Amino acid sequence: MEIDTNIPSPFLFNALKHHLGFIKGFIELAKSNSFSPEVINGHLVKVGKSMIDIYHGAFEQTEIIDEIQRHLISADNFEIATYHQFITTAPKKYRTINLSDGSSWTLLLGTTEQRYVHIHPSRGSLFTVRAKATALKAAIFILIYYSEVPFSSAVVKLANEVRMRFIGESPIKNETNTKGLQRVLNLF
Repeated sequence: MEIDTNIPSPFLFNALKHHLGFIKGFIELAKSNSFSPEVINGHLVKVGKSMIDIYHGAFEQTEIIDEIQRHLISADNFEIATYHQFITTAPKKYRTINLSDGSSWTLLLGTTEQRYVHIHPSRGSLFTVRAKATALKAAIFILIYYSEVPFSSAVVKLANEVRMRFIGESPIKNETNTKGLQRVLNLF
């Protein structure tokens, strides 16, 4: 089952990795449709295993994209050739722009000509939380399958069950190792 992210071309944006509102919608969809762990993991593959930034501001993904597009058009950097030059001439091969809600977004080169504007929330930006991808994955599984369990009382046990049963990660030793997971769970 393909999940519609409403991301228009030429934008590349993984909403399941970077947009809290979309993640919440995915969790509700997974619960109401009784998604199996295999189906959920199939969607989480592109979340990866590295550090990620999750935007939790008020803008929907379409509002973010619309504002970035207006910014690029007004600066004459929206067409593929001008966008390519705009990014490749930057010292670190990316650019950062600020949106009207105060959040910052990183712009990179996308992977195809159809998706050449790759965006994600900037590290340390307003309305952004940084966590390991495995913390996000664990939080998603907890919120789908264990939403009735009080997180604070059994966080290590719950984290280990989810890590080993659903996402193929080794267990953690103590509550200190759950800080990222707790940071993500606190968003919900």
